[in-house]
Amino acid sequence: MTSYVLVGDSESKKNFLSSFIEEENIKTYNLFDYKETLKIPQVREIKKLLSTRAFSGAKRLFVIRDATLEAQNALLKTLEELPEDTSFIFLNEAMLIPTILSRARVLNFKGKKVDVDANLSNMLGNFLSALPAGPQRKKDLSSAFIFVDKLFSQNPNLIFSDLIIVFREILFEQIKQGEFQKALFLLTLLKSLCQYVPLIESNNLNKRFVLEKILLRAGT
Repeated sequence: MTSYVLVGDSESKKNFLSSFIEEENIKTYNLFDYKETLKIPQVREIKKLLSTRAFSGAKRLFVIRDATLEAQNALLKTLEELPEDTSFIFLNEAMLIPTILSRARVLNFKGKKVDVDANLSNMLGNFLSALPAGPQRKKDLSSAFIFVDKLFSQNPNLIFSDLIIVFREILFEQIKQGEFQKALFLLTLLKSLCQYVPLIESNNLNKRFVLEKILLRAGT
């Protein structure tokens, strides 16, 4: 069958998942919902399950919420050769590597395109396109501080959710253009941003410091 990547709010994702399970008549014993981060042992478990037909000859579904990079790489061949009775649904596109995204059908449930400051989009785009590739990026740490300084000077009340929206748009554009190395770097930034948003909202962390830390960690 097919692999799906769901993009949008949690309610839309939940509704799609429920409808899919009902329409495809996925029985409880053929539904494998991984609520914790998927790791290599779980991938081995999935491959073992896929070596046989689904129980009772029905359709089966694997739901993935998060996965390590190693687990995603281990899943690539499986996604390329999915049995007719099997589907995967990924609920968090921000954590997925480009090669997973390229093997799945991306369903965007954003009913209305979110308006983001064009200046913010241009700043992020210019910063990412100017970064050196590969090992050279590690030597260019100063550009991260310069970028963050300029970003907060022009956007003192910066909202991290806006950054995530812009990063996602750039990520999908890079994938379309086949720039997978840049996309992988951006994916690392996105995943860190998504992890820090709840902490910022609940603990009042310094946004500037957090963004500097994320950029430096991604570049080293």
